[in-house]
Amino acid sequence: MMVVNNRDPLQLICKLEAFNRQQHRYTIGGLSETLSMSIGCVDNQEQLSFDDSLKYANMCMYLSKKQFSSQVVQLDSQVKKQIDNTFALFDFIKCQQQWTQHLYLVFQQQWDVNSEAICVESLLRLDGLPFDHVALLTEIENRDQAYLLDIWVLEQVLEQHKLRPDIEFSVNAFPSSFCQVEYLQRLSQLSPSQRRGLLFEITEQQANCFTAQQCQAILATGVRLSIDDFGVGFTNLDLILRLHPEEVKLDASFMRKDYQQDALIGLINALLTLGTSLGFTLTVEGIETRDNYQWLKDMGVSKFQGYLFSKPNRNLAASAMAFDDLDRCLKE
Repeated sequence: MMVVNNRDPLQLICKLEAFNRQQHRYTIGGLSETLSMSIGCVDNQEQLSFDDSLKYANMCMYLSKKQFSSQVVQLDSQVKKQIDNTFALFDFIKCQQQWTQHLYLVFQQQWDVNSEAICVESLLRLDGLPFDHVALLTEIENRDQAYLLDIWVLEQVLEQHKLRPDIEFSVNAFPSSFCQVEYLQRLSQLSPSQRRGLLFEITEQQANCFTAQQCQAILATGVRLSIDDFGVGFTNLDLILRLHPEEVKLDASFMRKDYQQDALIGLINALLTLGTSLGFTLTVEGIETRDNYQWLKDMGVSKFQGYLFSKPNRNLAASAMAFDDLDRCLKE
């Protein structure tokens, strides 16, 4: 049995690491007993991975710093619920059979005023669980299952594309997935019509770690690419030069913050000029007012996304209005 003092968090981390290096496994129940912790309804007898053990240890660190009066850490109902939810999230990530039961896609319209094409962004959501999609995406991002989730999302989008080949679907994917052979192989298997109908969005801040070789492997799949959340990460122009994206999406925060109008106009002009030179379309996210839409359109921006046009909707038909319908909505 591993015996540690829960009032010494650093020792706990070191012992956990040393214990794991001996290739032993232990259960949450065993850990909680060793730490003399009353953790209520947390009773998961599955063996913990080392990553999960560290997350558990981090909780213990927080609790041990907060309560020095006793070796026994009594948790209130709110903390118990938080720990329960955390391990429910861990279990859900590992159990892919549950994904179809709780995960689904919503769609948000994008409007390209030049092509009058119907474009929607596919967004992952979940229901019936004690955590939301943000917690899931944040947790799974650095796990081995990230590319599996992206493949799951891709298959759902392909089913929708089969029903509505007239719609262009934007698909969000973790940058780490583009470094996985299995994900690249799946992209390479897409038909020409599927490649034309799908646009893969990579978040700028997360994708700064791509090597030149990885960029070449991504380009070899032949898929169309978009750089998402541009301007709030590392503003990685190197990524644009290497990946040759068809689209760069200016993050919605630029429309919501109180920047001076002249400065924002200068930024938009610079990105439009860069897009003309390098061959990408600038999409501005976060459009919520007609005024913002109008002055951006007058400047030459041709593609928009935001609540002014539509909110994310599980019903694809409701999220994919024809150009005339959308134009009429703006005039109302």
